[in-house]
Amino acid sequence: MDIVSFSDIYDTFTKNLKRNMVIPIIGSGFTLNCEAKNGKVPSGKNYQEYMIDSLCNKFEELNETKGEMYKESFSKIAELYIKQIDDIDKRNYFVSNFTDVKIQEKNKIDFLKIEWPYIYTLNIDDAIEKNSKFNHTICCNNENVIESVFDEFNCVIKLHGDVNNLINYGNYNSIIFSSKQYATSLESNKVLLNKLNHDAL
Repeated sequence: MDIVSFSDIYDTFTKNLKRNMVIPIIGSGFTLNCEAKNGKVPSGKNYQEYMIDSLCNKFEELNETKGEMYKESFSKIAELYIKQIDDIDKRNYFVSNFTDVKIQEKNKIDFLKIEWPYIYTLNIDDAIEKNSKFNHTICCNNENVIESVFDEFNCVIKLHGDVNNLINYGNYNSIIFSSKQYATSLESNKVLLNKLNHDAL
């Protein structure tokens, strides 16, 4: 990947935008600290700290190695958290911090008003679909996607999963946080990942 100045690609970018060939990939920072149902959308670091605290509260002996746990990868902590923490506790956290998310910054709202063909996001929260016309959710959920859906609806493609799928069905494999979930997704979600690869090229 090359890093370029926007001024160097301005003409190419605007031409491609008019030709409907620019597709955004929205990272997790887009909704960071946005107000949610009973909290705020956390950063990856904050969520990791929350998971570590939850594990240490459940297993007191882990407090002795808590400092070492902060050095572990997000995916490793997530895998342990998903296995060990009660589903009700996990679900309550997701409902409070990843649903009914409000985007208030004008520049972000304006960004979502652009006539994108569709949007990719790494976020699992519901901010994009709650605050824009991109409210038709496509997830990496191990099923093939009918290609025409992208022409028929304003789609948001959620590469790490969708909080509503998780809270509705309690399927913690519908989100992609742990290494195991990443590996499974690479194999089972080839259609969407090939689409992402094609669009990136």
